[in-house]
Amino acid sequence: MKNRELNNFQRLLLYKDIFSKSKAIKEFSLKNRFLLTKLINYHKHRYYKDKVVFHTLFPPFPSEAFDKQIINLKKAACEGIIIPHAAHISITDECNYNCWHCSRYGRKGKPTSPRIFIKTIKNLLKIGTSMFAFTGGEPVLCKDLLEYLRIVEKNKGYSMIFTTGLGITEKKAVELKKAGLYFAIISLDHYDPEIVNKLRKNKKAFENAINAIKNCKKEGIYTSIQTVVTKELIENNKIEKFLKFSSALGVDEVRFMEELPCGKFLFSENSCYSPNFNFMKKIMLKANKIKDFPTVIYLPYTENPELLGCGAGQQFIYIDTQGNVSPCDMVPLSFGNIKKENVNKIINRMQRILDKPLSSCLSKRAKPFIRKKIKEKQELPLEIKESTEICNSCKDNISSKFYKKLKENEP
Repeated sequence: MKNRELNNFQRLLLYKDIFSKSKAIKEFSLKNRFLLTKLINYHKHRYYKDKVVFHTLFPPFPSEAFDKQIINLKKAACEGIIIPHAAHISITDECNYNCWHCSRYGRKGKPTSPRIFIKTIKNLLKIGTSMFAFTGGEPVLCKDLLEYLRIVEKNKGYSMIFTTGLGITEKKAVELKKAGLYFAIISLDHYDPEIVNKLRKNKKAFENAINAIKNCKKEGIYTSIQTVVTKELIENNKIEKFLKFSSALGVDEVRFMEELPCGKFLFSENSCYSPNFNFMKKIMLKANKIKDFPTVIYLPYTENPELLGCGAGQQFIYIDTQGNVSPCDMVPLSFGNIKKENVNKIINRMQRILDKPLSSCLSKRAKPFIRKKIKEKQELPLEIKESTEICNSCKDNISSKFYKKLKENEP
């Protein structure tokens, strides 16, 4: 089916279809079936080939991955059984850019072999992880990327890449699509080429991103722009101009995120800029009502305690190039290394501490503790003992309202 946006009537028919055809949804009470729509109802839905795509945080419908994620939510809320539905894996540290917000900055060590990454991906697929995000560095520069994509697709999962766009030529886009890439998330933080090139310290950063967007769209890859919101972008309504610019490019989605105290920001004395939450929520809701605009996601909105909360270590995990398993890309803590242990054992260790979503971002909560360790000359990511202590210090007693209601509504 042609890639197009669903109108309100089609959305109602879609929910009826989900309620009647998804085996996982059928296991929920009627109240919880409607509660689950809250995770997708504030965003656009669009037909993409033979599926309906909500956004890059959720698998398309209908699919086994969609049902797995729904089942994982129920197990976490009602039974306390936590299975990460998404794994972000850094497959290379190689990169031709020097971005101002690089989140992997400070992590060092010997890269993990493709054999161990493949074993880990297969183990995660077996336990129910359904979405895999390959990152770096620049993942397109990794010669084993296509093999990882094939494994995920063969096992009915969904893959995405976080990329600057470097190297995504017409030929490469064809290869990525053929190997099973479903989502391409391309970093682009402004509509002004000079600003983009300056932020990323590469004279072709803007050009590379635009070409990658065009090539991915041409091959039918769901294409998203990820943007770190800066103060400069908020001023004089430039963010609305940026959305119009993104719409003109024909992208399917724009993901807005905050500057977070990780990577280069963690080593800087300057404070991270956080836009007003309500302002960004208003921008998101307004944009998602405009016909033919891309879907707009504001990540802190999804992670607020009214919905899922911060899912670091439960809803998703991060594995760096060296094999360290962290709660999130933005948190340089380690609960073990896949070169030494099975990933399942490491996840269990991490989830004994991070046993439920937090009411706010773990990266922000952990900042003062991690900064102290950096001043003590400790290397990143921090080891298991320090990581456990820090996560224990960051826990709170505020539950995600979504998880709370999900449990209350089940008989």
